[in-house]
Amino acid sequence: MIHLLLTAWTFFADCADSPATAERHYDAGDDSSAVRLLERTISIDPDCSEALWKLAYVRLAEANREPLLAKRTALWRLGRNLSDQAIIKFPRSGGAWFASALALGVESTISGAKRRVELSKILRERVGRALTLDPSLPGGWYLLAKWHEGLASLNFAERGFANLLLGGLPKGASDDSARAYLGRALTLRPDDPLLLLELARNLERAKLRSQALAVCRRANGLGRSAPGDRKNLEDIASLLRKLESMGS
Repeated sequence: MIHLLLTAWTFFADCADSPATAERHYDAGDDSSAVRLLERTISIDPDCSEALWKLAYVRLAEANREPLLAKRTALWRLGRNLSDQAIIKFPRSGGAWFASALALGVESTISGAKRRVELSKILRERVGRALTLDPSLPGGWYLLAKWHEGLASLNFAERGFANLLLGGLPKGASDDSARAYLGRALTLRPDDPLLLLELARNLERAKLRSQALAVCRRANGLGRSAPGDRKNLEDIASLLRKLESMGS
């Protein structure tokens, strides 16, 4: 009976409630329930900007996790189309611009070196717009951190394209900047396993072993049930063992 009541409440939830409920479904690893709720909300209230950009986000997150290229590409196109609709219809929504930037990030995983460099410039502009409109988006700060990390780790060919297409690497693109932006994201979601994993990896690359250990130990005490969280926590545990084996 309780389940039926919750299902009925979810079905009739309005724009003020359903995006947050869908996010809880997503955080619990239930993408399909999140998608159904968001699609239902949009059908009832086409002006619910949060439902539209969060639907784009879920589809793009699914694409990013998909190992098969053909399926990843199809999911990316679906998410990209939704994010395009969001920024056209809701140009003052930070979430819409964040979803659009995320679509570019996913596209970079299925693109060649030249296209990845081209996408990096557009992504930086869009995530910057997202955070200007809504600085409370942890995903925006995470994307900005990954942008810095990605540029700092370009290979020789990609650096050549950056010189050709961008006039050189943007100033300030570094792992140090990435670490600062991960810190901003963690102030908004302090117990997020993905953010903690990325910060620990960043600290390890910077040879800040004691700080990386502290982050891993902090994350190791978290108990999450979502599939993505479990994988991130497994990676954190593996990194913790590696760091501990290195001694002081």
